[in-house]
This record gives sequence, C-alpha cells and structure tokens, in this order.
Amino acid sequence: LGKDRAPLVVALALLFFDPFYRTMKGFEVLVEKEFLSFGHQFKTRLAHCQENGMSRKGYAPVFVLFLDCVYQTMVQVPSAFEFNQRFLKKLATHVHTLKFGTFLNNSEGERAAEKTHSSTISIWSYIEHYKKKEKYLNNLYDKEGTLDSLNVDPISSRFVVWNSFYLKWHLPTVVPREEYPNEM
Repeated sequence: LGKDRAPLVVALALLFFDPFYRTMKGFEVLVEKEFLSFGHQFKTRLAHCQENGMSRKGYAPVFVLFLDCVYQTMVQVPSAFEFNQRFLKKLATHVHTLKFGTFLNNSEGERAAEKTHSSTISIWSYIEHYKKKEKYLNNLYDKEGTLDSLNVDPISSRFVVWNSFYLKWHLPTVVPREEYPNEM
C-alpha cells in the first residue's frame, strides 16, 4: 500500500473496530502511532516551507484526507465519537500552520534532530491545557451504547462536504451553516 496509504487504511480500520480510538485520548494515540511514529512525511506531503515557485513534488494531503474520512464517519454515526468536528477542524487547520511541533518535519528522527519537542508545544498539550477541552467534546457521544464496530454506508451520496473546514473562509451568507446538532 505504500507509506501514505498504509497508515490511512490501518488508522481507519482501528477507528472502525475499536471504540477506544473514538475517544479523544484514543485518537491522539492513533495519530501518534499510525502517522507520527510510522513516519508520515508531513513536511513533504503538505509542502511545508516551500519557496514560491518551488516544485510541490510529493504534495499529497493524506492526513487531511484521513481527517475528512473520520468526519464522514461522524456524520453517519455521531454518537460513536467522544470528540466533535471542531476537534477535527482544529487538527486539520493546524497541520498547515506550523504552530505545533506535532506536525513538523517528515519523521520522528527529523523532529528529534531539530529538537522540535523541546522548542515547540504539541497540539495535544495545547488542546488539553490551553484550550478548553470541553468545547471539543461531542454532546451526542454515547459511551455506554458505543458499538465495537461501526457500520458505515460507503455509498457516495451519503458523503457531505465538510463545510466548516473546506469552506471556512466563505461568508456565512454564501455557504449555509452545517445542520448538525450542537456542532457534533
């Protein structure tokens, strides 16, 4: 499957079949294990620090695709996730901002060589300590009723545009607000 698709497929499978990964802590573990430790090339895939006119060879927003897949699953089974779409949007936004060391460079080795962990804050610490974690909790989450495995309809007509992420810069009068209860 390759270095990009393998973590994407494995992470989605774990998310579908293990409810732990649908919690905030579990999702952090999943991203750390399948993308960061596995060596997902954030710098190359997201064209971080590319000079104007430089080739974007290797650009492929696989991690954002993963987050979109999670969002599509949340739309179909909203009570199965402890976190809401704001949490996903925060990750999808900050994977591009270079504000957090979590998503810098192409590997753990590069992050260690550049002392990224000691010179930056991780997105997980930021959400846990500096942002109110409560605003990322899904009020539809049903811990007791959480299914061991998710039954998701793969029919493309069930997919929706993730308006709050992809169309976030459009005026609210141009793009209608998503109709999911309490920001799912």
